[in-house]
Amino acid sequence: HVNEDLTCEMKSFPYIRQNFTLEIVAYDWGGQPYRTSFYMKYDNEAPSIEINKPESTYSNGRFYTEDPFTVSVSADDNYEIDHIELTLNNEEVSLDENNSFTVTPSEPGTYYFLARVYDRAGNTNVKNYSVYIYKDTSAPYFNEFKLNTYAASIGNEIIFTCIPFDAETGLKSVVYTINDKEITLDENGEYKFTAEETGEFIFKAVA
Repeated sequence: HVNEDLTCEMKSFPYIRQNFTLEIVAYDWGGQPYRTSFYMKYDNEAPSIEINKPESTYSNGRFYTEDPFTVSVSADDNYEIDHIELTLNNEEVSLDENNSFTVTPSEPGTYYFLARVYDRAGNTNVKNYSVYIYKDTSAPYFNEFKLNTYAASIGNEIIFTCIPFDAETGLKSVVYTINDKEITLDENGEYKFTAEETGEFIFKAVA
């Protein structure tokens, strides 16, 4: 009784484009055969891939410089995904463990993403996505900036009204002060107080 190990290196067969059965036949010294077979399935199905597009945080739907956004890639295959690649403007970038990439655009213009997926059989598929990045060049302004009176006596109510607005990226912050002391406006954009002393009141808003 003799045991022998047989090693057979299997490489791809470019001329075989269908499923096939590989049969191995071994003979002993007496000519008795032993047969075993393996069913090999040819995978010619490309994996699927999608680029999950980011959503703008602005009401106008735009993306702006210095504002980070994330692109993620999802892929699926009938057998197994080997790896995924992502390029930004023809330069390969590194995906994290969730197949995501975050970019903070420094310059305006079109940012072109190309994602490519490979399965274990070497099949591949691609998806692309492009987004235009704008630069916010307009300063915020105030729709209203007024007082109910510009001369008051002690005991009079003074109402300061200020409604800021920005047409591009929206308002990041607004600081209101009276004589350099910060105040908070109500939901109607008003600040009301009673004059308790004489003097000058300087109202300021910085957006």
